[in-house]
Amino acid sequence: MRGRAAVLLIVSGCALFPELDGLVGDAGGPVDATLDAPGEAAAEASSDAAPSDVVQPPDGNADADAGAVADADAAIAFCASHTGHTFCEDFDEPSFANRWSSLALSVGATLDESDASAQSPPNQLLGDVTFPPSSSTATAYVSKHFTSSSKITAEADFEVDSTLAKVDPIHITFSPAPAGYSAYEIHIDTGDNHLGASWTPSDGGPSDYMDVTFPDQLAAWHDVKLVVDLTTSAVQAYLDGALVAQMTTPTLSPAAFNLQVGVVSGTNDALTPVDAKVHVDNVLVDTVP
Repeated sequence: MRGRAAVLLIVSGCALFPELDGLVGDAGGPVDATLDAPGEAAAEASSDAAPSDVVQPPDGNADADAGAVADADAAIAFCASHTGHTFCEDFDEPSFANRWSSLALSVGATLDESDASAQSPPNQLLGDVTFPPSSSTATAYVSKHFTSSSKITAEADFEVDSTLAKVDPIHITFSPAPAGYSAYEIHIDTGDNHLGASWTPSDGGPSDYMDVTFPDQLAAWHDVKLVVDLTTSAVQAYLDGALVAQMTTPTLSPAAFNLQVGVVSGTNDALTPVDAKVHVDNVLVDTVP
């Protein structure tokens, strides 16, 4: 999504939900949980998403590979069989919030480890939010911060359940932005099916964007992969292993970033409320310094 502005209310906290597997946006305001490493800029500044008020999970960088099996009789969990990655999350272990850097929840939105239709049982992440009429400010997503990288591969299984014209289930938001920019992000939009990028120059120039459409939709489960080479500015999008879109963006350089998955962004052009659900499972991230 592009061209949206939002007012952020940030409230810091510590170890607020160590055992909580379902999170709900506070009726008093949207929720955005943010945790930054010392000296790092806030991880939720995105030109495309509208993060909301802040509830902070405890500092947890535990690799999801640590959860081997759901129980003694269960098959090997996804992350236990996908070792060697920079990050893996299958949402099968309790307290998923502890393994992410931040959460963003609009008023009334929810994030749950759901056992319905998971790609790798027993659980998936379900982000559920209702967009008010003529609105683009609702969110329900998790975010993970990664240190400076020259190449990023981010992959996950998604199912999008919504009639919205625009829904973004995945963003890569650079934080801080690469040299020469004050904001820069890359995303997949499942409403009109495009790979997109948007950026704001740091010299005061106007924000801009580019996108490349692809023929598939995520109304059913699909494996989605983004590959970003920050040394060549090449960006590729894959669906179920097939290359569906690629582009060369304005000059990139190695940068830290946030991976955001769930209902990261959306637009409701209708005059009535519209619900959006994004199912997420089997998140894999690989980075090259």
